[in-house]
Amino acid sequence: MNRMESYIRDRHDDAHQRRCEAEAKMLAGLDEGEDIAAAVAAVAAARATASWWDEPVTGIDHEGLDPVEALWRARESARRALTDHSIPRHADPFAQGFAVAFIEAARTFYRDTAHLDALTTRTERTHS
Repeated sequence: MNRMESYIRDRHDDAHQRRCEAEAKMLAGLDEGEDIAAAVAAVAAARATASWWDEPVTGIDHEGLDPVEALWRARESARRALTDHSIPRHADPFAQGFAVAFIEAARTFYRDTAHLDALTTRTERTHS
């Protein structure tokens, strides 16, 4: 390895070390509830929640689905996210935070749309 390659690799290693230290500091801040950590978590949660509600709107607007069918499909997607996928593990703390926010938002969306089960059951009883 020539001098320039050694220099580049050393700087690369230094940069990765600083990144690891910065991530560790950020994670500590997240654990301590510092303002920036709370803001990042709030953004992740809000984005994840909005994405679950985008799904039925897209079904209605672009697929011509009936609103109940669109919501049912989105709810089924949320159920699958909760039951069929393991909790993701990412080395990048931001990706991990967003992945956890996605799962939490799926759970919230699934619970918040539980009335769909009652509607479906009521409709099935009425049509039986």
